[in-house]
Amino acid sequence: MRTVTSFLTVMTYTALTLGATAASAALDCVAAVEVELDGTYVGDNTGLPDNVTRYGCSDWNETGGEVVHHLHLGAPHFFAVSLSGACDLDLAVLDACDENLGCMQVTDDGIVTSGALAGDFYLVVDGYAGAACAFELTLEDLGLPNRALTFGQVKALYGRDRSRVR
Repeated sequence: MRTVTSFLTVMTYTALTLGATAASAALDCVAAVEVELDGTYVGDNTGLPDNVTRYGCSDWNETGGEVVHHLHLGAPHFFAVSLSGACDLDLAVLDACDENLGCMQVTDDGIVTSGALAGDFYLVVDGYAGAACAFELTLEDLGLPNRALTFGQVKALYGRDRSRVR
């Protein structure tokens, strides 16, 4: 545990020396709720700590408490995540437990992947401008397309253009 704390301290120091300002404590993923595709999860961010006020890929004011969910995909999947609640909650999608380096997208109500993804993802429900309420987070496995793919879609799935490799 000391190593992790020391590493976070070094990262904070490095960020400060590069001119960035540390607005809040780091995202806390220790108690992340494990989630799976094709599941619906109910939660509430009322009264929870506000460890993150901004994410690296967004300038939105996220001063509500966070509820962190962890999704592990051992194989590539297309998937959708939707968020609903009675107040102004946002969904931050991260590929690492780091609000700056892991930030992929912050959205109002959900995402649909445009490519098949695998690995670890952190789905963070956060309150915009201090918003706090109960919510429902739904994850849906969209499967792989059962139709012929265009060259561009295959390229998006598997990486760089290999048609010119000799």
